[in-house]
Amino acid sequence: MAGPWLGASRRCEGPFGKSDRALAFGAIGAWLSVCGSLPAAAGLLMPVFAILLMSTIANRLRFARAEAKTKNEERA
Repeated sequence: MAGPWLGASRRCEGPFGKSDRALAFGAIGAWLSVCGSLPAAAGLLMPVFAILLMSTIANRLRFARAEAKTKNEERA
């Protein structure tokens, strides 16, 4: 939602977008429904998800800023 706030379109860039998150959390939910609990190694998933989300946010802001800058230069 920061894209429109910065004067750009809504952005979709990043390694952990909406469909990726849906797949990841859906797979976790399916695992939990079948097996009842996650393996101990699954504790690494949330920090990895957090890093991917931060990267996604950074990409979207970077591209939104670049688009807004281009739009402002075209107006001038």
